[in-house]
Amino acid sequence: MPLRKNHNLKETLHEMVLGVSVAVGDQFFHSLLEHLTRALDVEYAFIAEYTDREAMRVKTVAFRADGQEAEPLEFDLVGTPCERVVLDAYYCTPEGVCTLFPLDHLAMAMGVEGYAGIALTDAAGNVLGPLAVLSRRPLGDSELAETMLRIFAARASAELERTKAEQARREQLHFLQVLIDSIPHPIFYKDADRRYIGCNAALESFIGRTREEIIGKTVFDIGAEGRARICDAVDRKLLANGGVESYDSTMIHTDGSIRDIIFSKTVFGNTDGSIGGIVGTILDITERKRAEEAIQQLAYFDALTGLPNRTLLRDRVSQLLSQARREGGGFGVLHLDVDRFKGVNDSLGHACGDVLLSTVAGRIASSIRESDTVARLGSDEFVVILPGVGHEEDVVAVVRKIVEELNRPIVIQGNDIFCTASIGIAIYPTDGSSADILLKNADMAMHKAKEFGGDGYQFYSSELNHRAMERLTLETSLRRALERREFLLHYQPLLGIGSGRIVGVEALLRWDSPELGMVSPARFIPLAEETGLIVPIGEWVLRSACEQLRALHELGYTELCVSVNVSARQFRHDGFCAMVAAVLAAVGLDPRYLELELTESVIMERSETAKGILRKLKQMGVSLAIDDFGTGYSSLSYLKHFPIDRLKIDRTFVKEVTVDQDNAAIAEAIVALAHVLNLDVVAEGVETAEQLAFLAALRCDVVQGYHIARPLPPRNLLEFLEARQEDRAARPMLRSLQP
Repeated sequence: MPLRKNHNLKETLHEMVLGVSVAVGDQFFHSLLEHLTRALDVEYAFIAEYTDREAMRVKTVAFRADGQEAEPLEFDLVGTPCERVVLDAYYCTPEGVCTLFPLDHLAMAMGVEGYAGIALTDAAGNVLGPLAVLSRRPLGDSELAETMLRIFAARASAELERTKAEQARREQLHFLQVLIDSIPHPIFYKDADRRYIGCNAALESFIGRTREEIIGKTVFDIGAEGRARICDAVDRKLLANGGVESYDSTMIHTDGSIRDIIFSKTVFGNTDGSIGGIVGTILDITERKRAEEAIQQLAYFDALTGLPNRTLLRDRVSQLLSQARREGGGFGVLHLDVDRFKGVNDSLGHACGDVLLSTVAGRIASSIRESDTVARLGSDEFVVILPGVGHEEDVVAVVRKIVEELNRPIVIQGNDIFCTASIGIAIYPTDGSSADILLKNADMAMHKAKEFGGDGYQFYSSELNHRAMERLTLETSLRRALERREFLLHYQPLLGIGSGRIVGVEALLRWDSPELGMVSPARFIPLAEETGLIVPIGEWVLRSACEQLRALHELGYTELCVSVNVSARQFRHDGFCAMVAAVLAAVGLDPRYLELELTESVIMERSETAKGILRKLKQMGVSLAIDDFGTGYSSLSYLKHFPIDRLKIDRTFVKEVTVDQDNAAIAEAIVALAHVLNLDVVAEGVETAEQLAFLAALRCDVVQGYHIARPLPPRNLLEFLEARQEDRAARPMLRSLQP
């Protein structure tokens, strides 16, 4: 019976609350509308949500008309009383709807006279859509309508938000299930009680059970007793210790055959960081197992990749040598080493490293002819033999194809691994007349390619035989350089885009050797790192940079900061933090003016130890920057969890930002990501006004590069600062800086 003014409002509300309290989802919405239409004596009520927020278009999630649940409606809010609702939070017109809103054709068609509506909002205050009641007659009691709508709006909002989230979750789960069902290898998930909570279609097909028959069961319910015990023991170990486990086992296939398989398992985490369960894959290696048994007897193939091993390689090279001596002609030998493979092994585990090597082997094999041979020597080294290829240009064509294949990202456990290689090339008969000499010379050429930074190739040349002596000479001179004061620092200014002022300088190490002349940092810094000399050299760099910055402060450049690069070996050296603190104290420099630059690889190696060191440095007040960002791991995790202040965009991305859309997009993404995380951004290698303008448009904070200034010795740095009129009073004190 309709509610009238003389009815007890409290009793009516109590009845409505009881009517909707236990309902959820669509049942709640329809129940609420039923009670509202009855209580307010109106013909229509609906709850709607946005389908297109910008276009102001909504669709009803529940609609009641003339005492019945009605088909959903979709309509535009513009020109309707609902528009007023989403703009003003609440709107009511007891009568005259069609007069006040002549463009509301839906209201006219329904014969609406009275209207009251309230906006439903999410937890953040964003409008989800309107809750409205409509009547063909003037509203009997608009105050009562407002009271009821306000009372139930919060619950309706929460339920609408919950149902949207639930729908999104269902869609996501459906997408993930479709995704893993498309994977041909069996995949399964278990909870922390080691019960199956999901699997893909490949597992159903493999064991002959449906997903419903698998979920909720343990391995003992669906596997043989002996195999189940082994499987369960591995699961217990994983749940206790985490990590990755791969092991061989057997299973009964749906066709009744016993298959040799490899289980690969790891744990997944809950949102609170605890271990939530296990995810595993099954790789059927029945055929490979049979092949491996024969291979082990022959001892000619590599077990991981299935490629020829060193023994078979030498045999094939010997055959080619015999053929070449009889018939003439030549052949090429490529020695390939995967760059930075140890970093993948250390960070992602040996199982992932094995996947990477297998993928690399496959890509090399797909890049060569059937008559060619690719062999794995061990670890991350491969050799390719190219019969009938005796000219450099022919070899280069093959090398470029291999490099192109390797440059495509390799996805391992959801990580995009970018793989490069250093390749050395020797050609018969020019570079050797025996298998040993050819392989040795190709190996020497490979190491030369690696010295140039990897991701490239080098041909063998006779001068490589002098490498060892040259390296010894360089190392001897390097050991003397510090005590003989042959090192010096140059400084490259950093320009703040917003202020147009020089905000700091980066200290860059230079070596002026009496015997060797100016030695490139690319030549001596890797050697210093390898020999450990980088530790005392790095301390000298830090002390000298701080002293010269202190001198600049005394000249009036009090806001300048100095950035100092820190190598991996320096960073890991015991007492590094204590050394930094001691230098700052001895020089008397406020730590906030010192910034230490580290590469992504430095902090990702032994990340927990690195995190502790970084926190100590931050506690001192030192700023921390990631140098060459985008060329290494580029992990969002360390940006979130490590106390980083600044990202430096690598010059390789800056170089072509005005002409290469990919580099421009990368630069834009890095700047946006940094600002979201409250990090400053420095762009390196700015060489043109166009690059500067582009970076300024991205709101990059700081730039450095030849367009601003080249690296300068201290005296020239001061002249540069004076020329920019930063402080002309400093000119008389020019001599106080080191030359």
